[in-house]
Amino acid sequence: MPKAPKSKPAKPAPRPDPAAPNSEQLQTFLKKHGVNTKSFEKFAQVEGKPVYRLFADGPDAIKLWVKLRSLVDKTGYWPLVMGQNFGVWEPEDLATSDKISAG
Repeated sequence: MPKAPKSKPAKPAPRPDPAAPNSEQLQTFLKKHGVNTKSFEKFAQVEGKPVYRLFADGPDAIKLWVKLRSLVDKTGYWPLVMGQNFGVWEPEDLATSDKISAG
C-alpha cells in the first residue's frame, strides 16, 4: 500500500511588517495600550524603515521599556533604552553604515 504524503506543518502567523503602520497608526496603537506618546517622533531611518523615539526619565524609562517590549509582537518594533550620560543622541550618531540615514 502506498504511503500517504506527509502533511506540511502549519506555518506560524506572519509577524506584522514594521514598515506597515505609519507613524500615526503606531502612535494611536501605543496610546490605546497606555503609552504616553507626547514625545513620540521619528528619529531616523534604518534600511528604509523608520526608527521612532519616546523620552522618559529614571524609573519611568524602565517602565516604558517593559510596556513597549510587551507590544513587540504587535508593533514589530523593539524598544531600546538610550541614556543621556554622554550628551544628546542625534540621528547622525546612528550613521555607521549606508543602510542608516537621519530622519
